[in-house]
Amino acid sequence: MQIWFLTPAAIGYLIQFILSLAITAYLIQHIISRKDRDSHLLLLVGFLVAVTLFVGLLFLDASALPSPRLYIVYLENAVLAAALTLLLQFAYHFPTLYPSRKREAKVVLWLSVLYLFYETQYALYRYSLLWWQGIVDYRPAGADYALAMFFAWTPLAFFFQSIAADERPIHWFRKFWTPKNLGARGARSFALIFIPLFTLSIVNVLRAFSVISTSTYSASLSLGILITMFLFASAYLNFLPENTSFLGKISGATLTLLLAALGLVGWTVTPSH
Repeated sequence: MQIWFLTPAAIGYLIQFILSLAITAYLIQHIISRKDRDSHLLLLVGFLVAVTLFVGLLFLDASALPSPRLYIVYLENAVLAAALTLLLQFAYHFPTLYPSRKREAKVVLWLSVLYLFYETQYALYRYSLLWWQGIVDYRPAGADYALAMFFAWTPLAFFFQSIAADERPIHWFRKFWTPKNLGARGARSFALIFIPLFTLSIVNVLRAFSVISTSTYSASLSLGILITMFLFASAYLNFLPENTSFLGKISGATLTLLLAALGLVGWTVTPSH
Protein backbone atom coordinates (compact mmCIF):
# COMPACT_ATOMS: atom_id res chain seq x y z
CA MET A 1 0.00 0.00 0.00
CA GLN A 2 1.33 3.40 -0.95
CA ILE A 3 1.55 5.86 1.97
CA TRP A 4 3.72 8.60 0.41
CA PHE A 5 2.83 10.81 -2.54
CA LEU A 6 5.15 13.26 -4.32
CA THR A 7 2.64 16.05 -4.80
CA PRO A 8 3.80 19.43 -6.19
CA ALA A 9 3.78 20.85 -2.65
CA ALA A 10 5.91 17.92 -1.46
CA ILE A 11 8.40 18.51 -4.30
CA GLY A 12 8.58 22.19 -3.33
CA TYR A 13 9.37 21.34 0.29
CA LEU A 14 11.85 18.68 -0.82
CA ILE A 15 13.91 21.17 -2.84
CA GLN A 16 13.84 23.60 0.10
CA PHE A 17 15.09 20.78 2.33
CA ILE A 18 17.96 20.01 -0.08
CA LEU A 19 19.10 23.65 -0.21
CA SER A 20 18.75 24.16 3.55
CA LEU A 21 20.72 20.96 4.19
CA ALA A 22 23.48 22.07 1.80
CA ILE A 23 23.77 25.53 3.43
CA THR A 24 23.77 24.02 6.94
CA ALA A 25 26.46 21.47 6.04
CA TYR A 26 28.62 24.22 4.51
CA LEU A 27 28.41 26.41 7.62
CA ILE A 28 29.07 23.46 9.96
CA GLN A 29 32.20 22.72 7.95
CA HIS A 30 33.07 26.40 8.25
CA ILE A 31 32.72 26.25 12.05
CA ILE A 32 34.95 23.19 12.27
CA SER A 33 37.68 24.89 10.24
CA ARG A 34 37.68 28.07 12.36
CA LYS A 35 39.56 28.48 15.63
CA ASP A 36 37.41 31.34 16.95
CA ARG A 37 33.67 30.83 16.79
CA ASP A 38 31.46 33.87 17.14
CA SER A 39 28.21 33.49 19.04
CA HIS A 40 26.17 34.69 16.08
CA LEU A 41 27.69 31.97 13.88
CA LEU A 42 26.69 29.26 16.35
CA LEU A 43 23.19 30.73 16.62
CA LEU A 44 22.90 30.85 12.84
CA VAL A 45 23.89 27.20 12.46
CA GLY A 46 21.43 26.22 15.19
CA PHE A 47 18.71 28.15 13.38
CA LEU A 48 19.50 26.47 10.05
CA VAL A 49 19.49 23.01 11.66
CA ALA A 50 16.02 23.75 13.06
CA VAL A 51 14.85 25.11 9.69
CA THR A 52 16.13 22.02 7.90
CA LEU A 53 14.24 19.80 10.33
CA PHE A 54 11.10 21.94 9.96
CA VAL A 55 11.17 21.85 6.15
CA GLY A 56 11.75 18.10 6.30
CA LEU A 57 8.61 17.78 8.44
CA LEU A 58 6.68 19.88 5.91
CA PHE A 59 7.81 17.53 3.15
CA LEU A 60 6.60 14.49 5.09
CA ASP A 61 3.39 16.34 5.96
CA ALA A 62 2.65 17.11 2.30
CA SER A 63 3.43 13.60 1.06
CA ALA A 64 1.88 11.41 3.78
CA LEU A 65 -1.61 9.97 4.10
CA PRO A 66 -3.93 11.53 6.73
CA SER A 67 -3.32 9.01 9.54
CA PRO A 68 0.52 9.00 9.63
CA ARG A 69 0.45 12.71 8.79
CA LEU A 70 -0.84 13.56 12.28
CA TYR A 71 2.36 12.35 13.93
CA ILE A 72 4.29 14.80 11.74
CA VAL A 73 1.94 17.79 12.03
CA TYR A 74 2.07 17.81 15.83
CA LEU A 75 5.84 18.43 15.78
CA GLU A 76 5.92 21.26 13.24
CA ASN A 77 5.06 24.24 15.42
CA ALA A 78 7.43 23.22 18.21
CA VAL A 79 10.33 22.96 15.76
CA LEU A 80 9.32 26.26 14.15
CA ALA A 81 9.25 27.92 17.59
CA ALA A 82 12.79 26.68 18.24
CA ALA A 83 13.93 28.06 14.88
CA LEU A 84 12.39 31.48 15.62
CA THR A 85 13.99 31.58 19.08
CA LEU A 86 17.44 31.01 17.57
CA LEU A 87 16.81 33.43 14.68
CA LEU A 88 15.76 36.28 16.99
CA GLN A 89 18.84 35.79 19.16
CA PHE A 90 20.99 35.71 16.04
CA ALA A 91 19.45 39.06 15.10
CA TYR A 92 20.45 40.57 18.46
CA HIS A 93 23.97 39.11 18.37
CA PHE A 94 24.77 40.17 14.81
CA PRO A 95 27.33 41.65 14.42
CA THR A 96 27.55 41.80 18.24
CA LEU A 97 25.24 42.21 21.24
CA TYR A 98 25.31 45.94 21.97
CA PRO A 99 24.90 47.07 25.63
CA SER A 100 21.93 49.26 24.72
CA ARG A 101 20.05 46.23 23.40
CA LYS A 102 20.88 43.59 26.04
CA ARG A 103 17.70 44.13 28.04
CA GLU A 104 15.52 43.93 24.94
CA ALA A 105 17.34 40.79 23.80
CA LYS A 106 16.66 39.13 27.18
CA VAL A 107 12.96 40.04 27.06
CA VAL A 108 12.61 38.65 23.54
CA LEU A 109 14.53 35.53 24.58
CA TRP A 110 12.18 34.86 27.50
CA LEU A 111 9.09 35.48 25.38
CA SER A 112 10.30 33.18 22.59
CA VAL A 113 11.32 30.47 25.09
CA LEU A 114 7.88 30.67 26.71
CA TYR A 115 6.32 30.27 23.29
CA LEU A 116 8.61 27.30 22.58
CA PHE A 117 7.61 25.74 25.90
CA TYR A 118 3.91 26.25 25.11
CA GLU A 119 4.19 24.65 21.66
CA THR A 120 6.22 21.73 23.03
CA GLN A 121 3.85 20.92 25.89
CA TYR A 122 0.82 21.31 23.65
CA ALA A 123 2.35 18.92 21.10
CA LEU A 124 2.89 16.36 23.88
CA TYR A 125 -0.72 16.88 25.02
CA ARG A 126 -2.01 16.24 21.49
CA TYR A 127 0.15 13.10 21.22
CA SER A 128 -1.25 11.79 24.51
CA LEU A 129 -4.82 12.29 23.31
CA LEU A 130 -4.05 10.56 20.02
CA TRP A 131 -2.21 7.59 21.53
CA TRP A 132 -4.40 6.85 24.56
CA GLN A 133 -7.86 8.02 23.49
CA GLY A 134 -7.69 8.20 19.69
CA ILE A 135 -8.76 11.87 19.76
CA VAL A 136 -7.49 14.34 17.15
CA ASP A 137 -7.12 17.75 18.80
CA TYR A 138 -6.80 20.92 16.74
CA ARG A 139 -4.30 23.59 17.66
CA PRO A 140 -6.01 26.83 18.85
CA ALA A 141 -5.94 29.67 16.34
CA GLY A 142 -4.80 32.11 19.03
CA ALA A 143 -1.33 30.52 19.04
CA ASP A 144 -0.82 31.80 15.49
CA TYR A 145 -0.98 35.39 16.73
CA ALA A 146 2.18 34.90 18.79
CA LEU A 147 3.83 33.23 15.81
CA ALA A 148 2.95 36.16 13.57
CA MET A 149 4.34 38.59 16.15
CA PHE A 150 7.73 36.86 16.17
CA PHE A 151 7.83 36.76 12.38
CA ALA A 152 7.04 40.48 12.23
CA TRP A 153 9.66 41.36 14.84
CA THR A 154 12.54 39.61 13.04
CA PRO A 155 13.22 42.26 10.33
CA LEU A 156 12.65 45.01 12.92
CA ALA A 157 15.31 43.47 15.17
CA PHE A 158 17.80 43.51 12.28
CA PHE A 159 16.72 47.08 11.47
CA PHE A 160 17.55 48.30 14.98
CA GLN A 161 20.82 46.36 14.96
CA SER A 162 21.85 48.11 11.76
CA ILE A 163 21.27 51.50 13.39
CA ALA A 164 23.07 50.47 16.60
CA ALA A 165 26.08 49.24 14.61
CA ASP A 166 26.58 52.68 13.03
CA GLU A 167 28.03 55.03 15.66
CA ARG A 168 27.91 58.19 13.55
CA PRO A 169 26.01 61.11 15.18
CA ILE A 170 23.45 61.38 12.37
CA HIS A 171 19.75 60.68 11.90
CA TRP A 172 18.74 57.03 12.12
CA PHE A 173 17.30 57.07 8.60
CA ARG A 174 20.66 58.07 7.12
CA LYS A 175 22.34 55.32 9.14
CA PHE A 176 20.03 52.71 7.68
CA TRP A 177 20.06 54.17 4.17
CA THR A 178 23.86 54.56 3.90
CA PRO A 179 25.55 52.30 6.47
CA LYS A 180 29.30 52.80 6.62
CA ASN A 181 30.71 49.74 8.41
CA LEU A 182 30.44 46.06 7.55
CA GLY A 183 28.27 45.11 10.54
CA ALA A 184 25.68 47.80 9.82
CA ARG A 185 25.54 46.80 6.15
CA GLY A 186 25.12 43.14 7.06
CA ALA A 187 22.25 43.81 9.50
CA ARG A 188 20.54 46.05 6.95
CA SER A 189 20.84 43.31 4.32
CA PHE A 190 19.16 40.81 6.66
CA ALA A 191 16.34 43.27 7.41
CA LEU A 192 15.70 43.78 3.70
CA ILE A 193 15.99 40.06 2.89
CA PHE A 194 13.25 39.13 5.36
CA ILE A 195 10.83 41.78 4.09
CA PRO A 196 9.89 39.87 0.87
CA LEU A 197 8.50 37.06 3.02
CA PHE A 198 5.75 39.48 4.06
CA THR A 199 4.75 39.89 0.42
CA LEU A 200 3.78 36.22 0.43
CA SER A 201 0.98 37.10 2.86
CA ILE A 202 -0.30 39.58 0.27
CA VAL A 203 -0.26 36.80 -2.32
CA ASN A 204 -2.26 34.68 0.12
CA VAL A 205 -4.90 37.44 0.37
CA LEU A 206 -5.11 37.61 -3.42
CA ARG A 207 -5.66 33.85 -3.48
CA ALA A 208 -8.51 34.21 -0.96
CA PHE A 209 -10.25 36.61 -3.34
CA SER A 210 -9.57 34.24 -6.29
CA VAL A 211 -7.33 36.79 -7.97
CA ILE A 212 -4.64 34.12 -8.34
CA SER A 213 -4.87 30.34 -8.29
CA THR A 214 -3.76 28.06 -5.47
CA SER A 215 -1.07 26.60 -7.76
CA THR A 216 0.37 30.08 -8.37
CA TYR A 217 0.37 30.81 -4.64
CA SER A 218 2.07 27.52 -3.74
CA ALA A 219 4.69 28.00 -6.48
CA SER A 220 5.34 31.55 -5.24
CA LEU A 221 5.71 30.25 -1.68
CA SER A 222 8.22 27.60 -2.70
CA LEU A 223 10.23 30.00 -4.86
CA GLY A 224 10.11 32.82 -2.28
CA ILE A 225 11.41 30.72 0.61
CA LEU A 226 14.07 29.16 -1.60
CA ILE A 227 15.45 32.52 -2.75
CA THR A 228 15.27 33.97 0.79
CA MET A 229 17.37 31.12 2.17
CA PHE A 230 20.00 31.59 -0.53
CA LEU A 231 20.16 35.39 -0.09
CA PHE A 232 20.31 35.00 3.69
CA ALA A 233 23.28 32.63 3.52
CA SER A 234 25.03 34.73 0.84
CA ALA A 235 24.69 37.92 2.90
CA TYR A 236 26.23 36.22 5.92
CA LEU A 237 29.13 34.79 3.91
CA ASN A 238 29.86 38.30 2.59
CA PHE A 239 30.12 39.50 6.21
CA LEU A 240 32.74 36.93 7.23
CA PRO A 241 36.39 38.11 7.28
CA GLU A 242 37.50 35.32 4.93
CA ASN A 243 36.11 35.58 1.42
CA THR A 244 34.02 32.83 -0.12
CA SER A 245 35.46 31.75 -3.45
CA PHE A 246 33.81 32.91 -6.65
CA LEU A 247 33.35 29.25 -7.64
CA GLY A 248 31.52 28.60 -4.36
CA LYS A 249 29.13 31.50 -4.95
CA ILE A 250 28.47 30.37 -8.53
CA SER A 251 27.81 26.82 -7.31
CA GLY A 252 25.34 28.08 -4.71
CA ALA A 253 23.50 30.26 -7.21
CA THR A 254 23.38 27.44 -9.77
CA LEU A 255 22.03 24.98 -7.19
CA THR A 256 19.34 27.48 -6.13
CA LEU A 257 18.24 28.17 -9.71
CA LEU A 258 18.17 24.45 -10.54
CA LEU A 259 16.08 23.60 -7.49
CA ALA A 260 13.74 26.52 -8.18
CA ALA A 261 13.22 25.29 -11.73
CA LEU A 262 12.51 21.75 -10.51
CA GLY A 263 9.94 23.07 -8.04
CA LEU A 264 8.14 25.11 -10.70
CA VAL A 265 8.09 22.14 -13.07
CA GLY A 266 6.06 20.16 -10.52
CA TRP A 267 3.31 22.79 -10.48
CA THR A 268 3.44 23.14 -14.26
CA VAL A 269 2.98 19.48 -15.20
CA THR A 270 0.44 18.57 -12.50
CA PRO A 271 -2.69 19.92 -14.31
CA SER A 272 -1.86 17.72 -17.32
CA HIS A 273 -0.90 14.62 -15.29
